Amino acid sequence: MTGHILIIDDETSLRQTLARILQRAGFEVTTAASGQEGLFLLGQHSFDLVYLDIRMPDVNGMEVLKRIHAALPELPVVLFTAQPDLNSALEALRQGAADYLLKPLQPGDIIQRTQ
Repeated sequence: MTGHILIIDDETSLRQTLARILQRAGFEVTTAASGQEGLFLLGQHSFDLVYLDIRMPDVNGMEVLKRIHAALPELPVVLFTAQPDLNSALEALRQGAADYLLKPLQPGDIIQRTQ
């Protein structure tokens, strides 16, 4: 497996764990600690997939998703959250999310969604 993946999450331990799982599976991984940093990196590099937390302190994931799809409509974005609700899931899919996962994220689910 190959590809360049961007992980955007303000939670350091989750960001590092997710990066490690994907790197071991053969992917190149870049991480961002905030929505703003993620958007900046998207303007600087080419990615094949984005993993994006919905709840972040600076720019929430739904707003980041809107901005990503305005600039890069074909880029798949997988959203995840620890506090799911039906409205956010439906809105994520309406905004073009490729998938919506619940924390805690399972390594097998991550690899499966990335292939």
